[in-house]
Amino acid sequence: MPLPKVLEDRFLLRIEVGYVSQEEEKQMLRLKEQNSNYKPRQIISTEDVLQLQKDINGVAMPDDVADYITKLVAATRTDIHVIMGASPRADIAFMQCGKARALIHGRQEVSIEDIKELAKPVLSHRIVVRATGGIGVKGVIDGLIATLGK
Repeated sequence: MPLPKVLEDRFLLRIEVGYVSQEEEKQMLRLKEQNSNYKPRQIISTEDVLQLQKDINGVAMPDDVADYITKLVAATRTDIHVIMGASPRADIAFMQCGKARALIHGRQEVSIEDIKELAKPVLSHRIVVRATGGIGVKGVIDGLIATLGK
């Protein structure tokens, strides 16, 4: 049973993970067969995660990026293809994820390109689109970005 939209909105991102190829699936079987006693190793510590969270606070979000975020989220509420638009939680998700993306890419400032790249993972589970037209949620998000330009 799917979660109600009000609960889906609490998830930061929706990341689509497709199936692996048949060859990759076969490799997984062989690895599992050979390493039945495999124990995962830690690659990042709790302290590292806490430090990264602090580092994200040091990433700036310029006014033009904040304006773009709020315009994009507001556009989900007025688009003809959208039945239910995104809540203010989407604005916050864009800010947090934009800062994290900038940091990952070695920058100290969020860009509009960061927000465009994050649009589908941030919005796809937060909006409900009309079934007519066959555009789908991804198509609507692409349309909103195209309409906003920049």
